[in-house]
Amino acid sequence: MEWLLLSLLLISWAHSALCAMDGVKGGKVKGVNLGGWLVVEGWMRPSLFDGIGNRDMLDGAEVQLKSVSLNKYVSAKYGGGAGVFVDQDKADTWETFKLWRVAELEYQFRAVKGKFLSCAGQGASVFATSKSPSLNETFTIERSSFGRVILKHSSGRYLQASSKNELKADYVGKPGFTDGNAAIFNMTFVGNYLQGEYQLSNGHGRKNATKVLTEHRKSYITREDFQFLSQQHGINTVRIPVGWWIAKDPNPPAPYVGGSLATLDNAFKWAKEFGLKCIIDLHAAPGSQNGKDHSSSRDGSVDWPVSDNIQQSLDTIEFLVSKYGNNSALLGIDLLSEPHSPDVPFNTLQQYYNDGYNVVRKHSATAYVIMCQLISDNGANPDPAVLYKANTGKGKSNVVVDLHYYNLNPSIFNNMSLQENINYLYATRKTQINALNAANGPLVFIGEWVNEFGRGKWSLKDYQKYGSAQLDVYGSASFGWAYWSFKNDVANNWSFKWIIDNNYLQLTAVRKATLQKIVIPIFALVVTIMCVLGSIYLFKRYKTKREGLKGLHGVLKDLMKSKSTYNDTPDNSFKDGKTEGETQELQVFNFACLSNATNNFCLKNKLGEGGFGPVYKGKLQNEQEIAVKRLSKNSGQGIEEFKNEVVLISKLQHRNLVRLLGCGIQGKEYMLIYEYMPKGSLDAFLFVRTSFPPWLIHECTLATDPSKNAQLDWDKRFNIVGGIARGLLYLHRDSRLRVIHRDLKVSNILLDENLTPKISDFGMARIFGGDQIIAETNRVVGTFGYMSPEYIMGGKFSEKSDVFSFGVLILEIVSSKRNNSFYNPEQPSNLLLHTWKLWNEGKWSEVVDETLGDLYSPSEVIKCIHIGLLCVQNRAIDRPTMAEVDIMLTSETNRPSPKEPPYTFPASSDNPDSGPNRGSSNYVTITAVEGR
Repeated sequence: MEWLLLSLLLISWAHSALCAMDGVKGGKVKGVNLGGWLVVEGWMRPSLFDGIGNRDMLDGAEVQLKSVSLNKYVSAKYGGGAGVFVDQDKADTWETFKLWRVAELEYQFRAVKGKFLSCAGQGASVFATSKSPSLNETFTIERSSFGRVILKHSSGRYLQASSKNELKADYVGKPGFTDGNAAIFNMTFVGNYLQGEYQLSNGHGRKNATKVLTEHRKSYITREDFQFLSQQHGINTVRIPVGWWIAKDPNPPAPYVGGSLATLDNAFKWAKEFGLKCIIDLHAAPGSQNGKDHSSSRDGSVDWPVSDNIQQSLDTIEFLVSKYGNNSALLGIDLLSEPHSPDVPFNTLQQYYNDGYNVVRKHSATAYVIMCQLISDNGANPDPAVLYKANTGKGKSNVVVDLHYYNLNPSIFNNMSLQENINYLYATRKTQINALNAANGPLVFIGEWVNEFGRGKWSLKDYQKYGSAQLDVYGSASFGWAYWSFKNDVANNWSFKWIIDNNYLQLTAVRKATLQKIVIPIFALVVTIMCVLGSIYLFKRYKTKREGLKGLHGVLKDLMKSKSTYNDTPDNSFKDGKTEGETQELQVFNFACLSNATNNFCLKNKLGEGGFGPVYKGKLQNEQEIAVKRLSKNSGQGIEEFKNEVVLISKLQHRNLVRLLGCGIQGKEYMLIYEYMPKGSLDAFLFVRTSFPPWLIHECTLATDPSKNAQLDWDKRFNIVGGIARGLLYLHRDSRLRVIHRDLKVSNILLDENLTPKISDFGMARIFGGDQIIAETNRVVGTFGYMSPEYIMGGKFSEKSDVFSFGVLILEIVSSKRNNSFYNPEQPSNLLLHTWKLWNEGKWSEVVDETLGDLYSPSEVIKCIHIGLLCVQNRAIDRPTMAEVDIMLTSETNRPSPKEPPYTFPASSDNPDSGPNRGSSNYVTITAVEGR
């Protein structure tokens, strides 16, 4: 194993060298974003907003107005497009207005559907019908010290609530704040509070904004900062966010102020001086691409998809690349940052990226063209392969997909421990990056990430450990990474300079001299240590096995005394020990009896083999057929599983569980005797061929007869689904033990002569006691494709883990396709996502095994697919219990809508010390045509 890991390391090293970026020191991008510099984000430097009057009433602030006299809210009927009334007891969307700031006291009100409050003049009613604001849409807001406001229309009259609940500009004179008149309102702030470039510039006004931003651009990032990045910490690239108005500099449209282009010129000058590369990032597009303050949205609306705004974005890209395309410091152009609003259609974005690529290539043949991945509002990243594949066309070169990774916003991160966050990085982020790296497509860039995570209070060592894991994971991206961001006045861990100065993130610049003086001696030392550790490992393995065998011997002996009768009859007769309930009686067989029954454990009688050892078919002299599971003398992994199975299955009795008949001991030989399953395992019927390589086959015949698949008509499949469900329900709820199987899969479902399913292989099962709901383990075991996300990522298992496996089983039974057979690095998918896609498109019939033709019950198929998707939902809490599954299978009860299933990448490891990559090996069981 050690040599394999070393080989993989060398391969990875070689791959990194092949992926080196032209002119980038170190081969890959190790970058830092200069965020908050040329596109202001107020949360990073709130002091920029000091001195703005009515600072809480900047553009985009959301307010609600309530009449003091009527105790009713002002409401734009239908969200706009009609009259405005003062008639609502509760405030919601129609009662919420976004402010457009004209001056410190003058504002316009925008209703939820985009129309502005408008009044024709003195005495007129207010309507929410105007598409664009002007004088008739302008109001002065006068505030008291205790939250009350009076509103004066531009005509000079104050607004008041009429007796008919209308809002009119007909108050004569000036109302007081305490006289109880109908012109007094309480103003409440709700929703978003934007602090972007637009809010700052418009809030200060052009004169003051020019002064504030000129000083900010001069001092926030300096020549010394570029020197710090380059010479001290191995950073080779800066990603510089810019706004669309930079193309109009030095006289950009109001309220923006000039000077950002001259500052960008300085950045390129300093980059060349210190050997850094620059990525220009169009961070704020005209109309705003995501409604956030960092896109310089005025009020949270997304108007970028309008054709004029898209063309203006392309013009900005052309301006930048024509100006800097021949500059040796330019590495790439990021065409658009974080277009994650549902108001941006994917086809519009794709067309923009294609056009943007062509614009860049007009002026530069080598600049990297970077296309930012869509990010959903709940923080969960959609499949990047969609954008990845859409932008890999003929003739395209140096194309990069930009992914932004934050373990912050979604609630799933809030309660994660440090190790769970790290596990998530490796199980989800790194596997995603590896799959994209391996695909024949664009390069992968982690354009934004931060050394902050979850919602816990973390120590210095916690941050160092998490940061180290991020550097490892994101360092595997083929293009590289860039930290967000270089400075932050408020959140320390978002500031690269702060975390470096305070040792919260530990970067190392490895030079050639270091390789020669340190790495080679260390390599020799590592080899020596590996040899020593290997010797210790072999000794401990021998000791563990010896102790395990001793424990197994004791378990079997105790079982014989308490629940067994001896079968020592000369004719090898078999006593049927069936009893009611869970008091199954076991029998003890002597070795000679079992040897005779299996023809001295003849190879022809061998049914299969797992980590515990081989399984043989046998026949007693009374013609009773049995299956004998024999613990191998050389077994290194199966002792505990073998012992666990003895303890558990001896206490369980159900028609849908495989039945343990007895056990046998002969010296150091240990055997379990089961009822024989003449039809074998379910996978022999479902799948045309197995996935085992030829060197594992031995003399067993593994190819499945295609005619077996045809034996499973729909009625049999539906009955098998129901039988598995009842068996699992018995394990979870109906037996006196609560058992979590942990390795439910098609090869562990055996079929008797009537094709009745029997759940087998309880070596990995665990018993829950009392009101226990969930458990954790450091050793994740099972089979990829059937394991739930919370089990893979955090080692947590529960009844819902088995429910997930059962959901995979249902979909495999319906389709006769393996879940993991869909793996494709160019377009990551699996049976779950394939089924989800067809289900949402109304094409559920395409999921069904084509050998069934149309000989099936559509209602039962729909029911099974629906239940299967419910069972494989990402969050355990969303999955049904087996009791609920049983009700849904046996009745026509209402079923909730399923949520999208997860995608997990195939991997394997059962080493508890393997760190965040830990997973499960697929405990291989060779299954012959004849089953046990």
